[in-house]
Amino acid sequence: CSGSVVTMTLRDAAEDGWNYNYYTVFREEGGLVVGGTMVDGAQDEHELCLEPGCYVLTTTLGSYAEEATWELCGYEGAMPDVLNFCVEEDGTCAAKPEPDPGCADGESDVHLYLFDAGANGWGNTTYSLVDESGGGVVT
Repeated sequence: CSGSVVTMTLRDAAEDGWNYNYYTVFREEGGLVVGGTMVDGAQDEHELCLEPGCYVLTTTLGSYAEEATWELCGYEGAMPDVLNFCVEEDGTCAAKPEPDPGCADGESDVHLYLFDAGANGWGNTTYSLVDESGGGVVT
């Protein structure tokens, strides 16, 4: 490993693995780095080889997601969850603080992460964010 080894701990309350739940780690600027799951058992540790920089960890739901939890860089997560984190030159890592979005009262900051595992774009796929009344916010 030419980067730093960062340990990710995967846990399952039923002790039967993650049941098709899995995680992926992407570079902040895009590009898949690593992904994984826990096939069987109550706990597993995955050693991730990561260069200094910032990353996004996403989790994808399978079955019995309420049983699956994980820990990375001092952050404990569950399914589904997203973690922005950075690895320093000395190999330490920590959750990346979210900037204050400066939202007005009654508004919320929303992060939408779109990934393409094939790295060939989304084709004609579109998305829309709507408010609770069905009004379009962003397309």
